[in-house]
Amino acid sequence: MSRENRLMCFLKIMHEKGAVGADNAEIAALRLCNGLKVLGYCDELEKRGITEKLIDCLCEEKMTFAAAIKTKHDEEELWKRPRVYSNGNEFVPSGKYHCEAEELLMWSETSLRAPLVEQAYNRMVKLFQKYFGIAP
Repeated sequence: MSRENRLMCFLKIMHEKGAVGADNAEIAALRLCNGLKVLGYCDELEKRGITEKLIDCLCEEKMTFAAAIKTKHDEEELWKRPRVYSNGNEFVPSGKYHCEAEELLMWSETSLRAPLVEQAYNRMVKLFQKYFGIAP
């Protein structure tokens, strides 16, 4: 989706989730500011050469989260890097605003620096199949 389409996605999600018509003007401003921040983040990813399909999924996920935040703490959670933990068998996502598209990006970047342990590789394959329908 182009930048214009992502902007339309922003407006649609903010409207559908009631972000613009929030009871509190401060909350509405927080949601709108973070929605715009998501658009900027997506632009940065596009400049880095990240595939448009992944950017679009990430944009929609993050935008939906941005439309739901209510506090500064929520805002901080929204912008933390994806967090996962091992339950002994596999990596499991954690965090209120966990974005799986962003997690896939994290695993992909990590795999460029060093080989992934089996659990991490399996998680990356699972996410890759979710977003692209094929194994890497």
